[in-house]
Amino acid sequence: MENPSIGRPILVAIISWLSLLGGLLSVIGSVVPMFIYGTGFGFLSTTLSYLFIGGILLFISSFGLSKMRKWGLYLFTFWAVLGVAWSFYAYVNLQSIFPLPGLLLNKMLPNVIPILVAIYLWVINKKFN
Repeated sequence: MENPSIGRPILVAIISWLSLLGGLLSVIGSVVPMFIYGTGFGFLSTTLSYLFIGGILLFISSFGLSKMRKWGLYLFTFWAVLGVAWSFYAYVNLQSIFPLPGLLLNKMLPNVIPILVAIYLWVINKKFN
């Protein structure tokens, strides 16, 4: 029987497990408040919807990354770019409500790690099928 982990870098295995865990926590963390507070309109509903969709994307991409598939790489990259876009959206909405200096930096810092991970995955993209 063929071992699927042969040829898979250990860092990709760690990233896939963390993506699986992060996706599950994101889905659970968005579904529970939706059931408690409802799905009304507004910034909270938009945020919970983003967390739910992002969690599903991250969860699915973890399986592609663990099998070293290109679609997992594409999905993870899409999720990372979506995080940057969401941060800009949240910054624009929050800046109109709470004009705080440094808010853009605080919204963008959490997106640095997924973007760096996506860059790493694209550097080793030749190993993906």
